[in-house]
Parts: sequence; C-alpha cells; structure tokens
Amino acid sequence: MQVNPLDGHAIWSAVYDGAPNPLLDLERRTVTPWLPPLLDRTFIDVACGTGRWSQHASDRGAHVFGADFCAPMLDAAAQPTRNRFVLADAARLPFSDALADLTMCAFAAGYLECPARLIAELARITRRGGFIAVTDVHPAGLGIGWRRSFRRGGETYDIEHHVHPLAEYLTAARDCCLRIEHLAEACFGEPERQVFEGCGRAAIFEAMCRVPAVFAVMWRRA
Repeated sequence: MQVNPLDGHAIWSAVYDGAPNPLLDLERRTVTPWLPPLLDRTFIDVACGTGRWSQHASDRGAHVFGADFCAPMLDAAAQPTRNRFVLADAARLPFSDALADLTMCAFAAGYLECPARLIAELARITRRGGFIAVTDVHPAGLGIGWRRSFRRGGETYDIEHHVHPLAEYLTAARDCCLRIEHLAEACFGEPERQVFEGCGRAAIFEAMCRVPAVFAVMWRRA
C-alpha cells in the first residue's frame, strides 16, 4: 500500500522502535565516529522521529531539542527527551539562528521536494564553527528499485519519496558556505548480516551489500 510521508510515519510510529532496520544500524556505525564531543553542547535533531539520535546526544550530556512533522512519532518518543520536541516542518523550523553546535537530519531529506531549502534551514540554526549531519537512503539503491517501506500488521506500506542526487545536497551546502568534514557512501557489511537474518532476508544480503545503501555527510559551517 502506498502512503504519503505523514500518514506513513503515523502508521509506522507504533512499531518503529521495535522493528529491526539494517539501514539504521549501518548509519549509526558510519556516523557515530564523526560526532564531536557533546557535553554541554546544543544538539538539534531535525525530523527526530522517536528520538534515537536525541537520546544518543542526551546520554552524552548535550542540551537536546528536536522537531518532527508527525505527532504520533513524537508521542512515541521516550521521556524526558520528548519534552524538548516540537511539531514542525523541517523546512520551517521554530529555532533561532545559530542555536546549535550540532544539527542532525537523519533519513528525512528524501521526503522533501527541495533539499536546498532543508540545507539552508539547517545552516541557519547552526552556529559558525558548528556541525551539520545529514543522512538518507542512498539514491543508488533507490535507483534500482529499493523501496522506502515498512511492515505493520501483515501489511507492507511504501512511503512516497523523492530521489535526489547526492550532488544536489553538496551544491546546496556549498551555497550555504558549509565545508565537508566527512562524506560516506556506505554499503551493508558483516555487522548488518544478523539484522537481515532476523528479518528473514538472509537470501538477499550478499546482493544488497554490492550497492551503496546509505549516504552520510557532515559539514562544518564557516
């Protein structure tokens, strides 16, 4: 069943944290080594969902704020981080200029029609010298037919999305005076094998490893 992003995430929210997801595992092991010290830093989690990155930052002493466009996702977030979450569009954030030391937007850019608007907004709320991290499903995988989908109650839901070339993000970032610190086009590997096996998808694991699954970029604002 095809659903729009808002309805899809509302349905997904009830099972999101309990469902194994190799994309999240791959992203986490790719991006975590890049993160700067977070103690007493301000961390803004854009399109925070249930707050997995917010929890990571909070556990490391950051002052955490989050925003998401889907109220059921925010409702599913754990206390106390969700006390600082707001309902908002990622392209029109209710945060002041230069607030964040680190701004994160994970697995959401492809739901927006214009990545440039997103990147500009992330840059606006990040202080000079601060960091911006964006991750998403790699366009190479989507280009060969991978779906942004999930299962709930025996039904498979395909979420509508846009496929943006990686160069589109990089151009938008240059226009906002962001300098690349890290860039990865990551493929699944042995750490994700167990997740595929647990999902009953062991038979496709080797083939999935041959295509970049996640792109991740960290910029520094000049």
